[in-house]
Amino acid sequence: MRMLRLALFFLCAGLVVSRAGLLVHEGLGHGGVALALGGSVREVTLFWFGGGWVRTFTPPGDLRLLAVQLAGIGAELLVAAVLGLLAHRWAGQQRARLAQLGAVLFTAHALWYAATGIWHGFGDGAFLHERLGQLRYPVALALGAALCAVALLATRRLCRVLAPSLCGPWPSRLAAVLAAAALAGGAHAALAYGELALRQDETYRLTMRTAEQRLEDERLAAWRAELARRGAILIRQEDLLRAQKLAPPRPFPFARVLAAVALAAVVLGAWSLRRSEPGTPGEPGTPGTPSSELGAPLSNATLAWAAVAAFAAVSVVALAGL
Repeated sequence: MRMLRLALFFLCAGLVVSRAGLLVHEGLGHGGVALALGGSVREVTLFWFGGGWVRTFTPPGDLRLLAVQLAGIGAELLVAAVLGLLAHRWAGQQRARLAQLGAVLFTAHALWYAATGIWHGFGDGAFLHERLGQLRYPVALALGAALCAVALLATRRLCRVLAPSLCGPWPSRLAAVLAAAALAGGAHAALAYGELALRQDETYRLTMRTAEQRLEDERLAAWRAELARRGAILIRQEDLLRAQKLAPPRPFPFARVLAAVALAAVVLGAWSLRRSEPGTPGEPGTPGTPSSELGAPLSNATLAWAAVAAFAAVSVVALAGL
């Protein structure tokens, strides 16, 4: 039961952070910087559970365009830093848990979006993907390494704080924290992808297409135009073979590999604490964890506030997108 309560807390916290992150990313980041640079915001679309997009006008200039495109990620990292400071200030209080989780999720999403976007050339990383050339790969690898480090260290920290509130042997408690996070993440992903499937936003779909996919679209369009010019009605076998040759080679699946490595870092972070149960003989507590945080289960008040905050966050995004 405590594991399910923790999963519910993770889901509510994830909704709060992701919805607040969407407003920060699109509004304060892209929209705010565009306005600050003398541009304007033309159109805004926000999904209740997924992402969103902002169409801005920016005066000509690569630096201005780069600033607007990276402003969303920068705004997320700024908010993560503020939440980290608040979590430190609130140490020993249950609200510190939400601040810690928020800081982790803001940082992880910013690093993930930057690394995969720069490598594959989609979303906010499309501009740097083009401008960096071959340097895009070491930059994306560095960001990915930072993401994995955050995943490992954050897992250790969150497990130190949350595992003592669960029941059972210490290794089982650590596994329960990971299971709760997986349940919450799966529920959030189901909500996001379900909404995207229902709304079918073409602008968002095109924005999130990778550079390889855009190149494939261009080549396919050129091939179809040539067929139309030749008056072809039926696609012959040689046309199919030519289309296959025009298709670009399958790119390295960096996003999938990074996801697997980050997941391994999470598991490693929890596994590294298997012999560090707080309160065991010879080890009175985990260094850096206030004793008042150890063993305190999530209260009904904390869960209630988290649920109210999640509902409010989704409602604000829904109203902002009208």
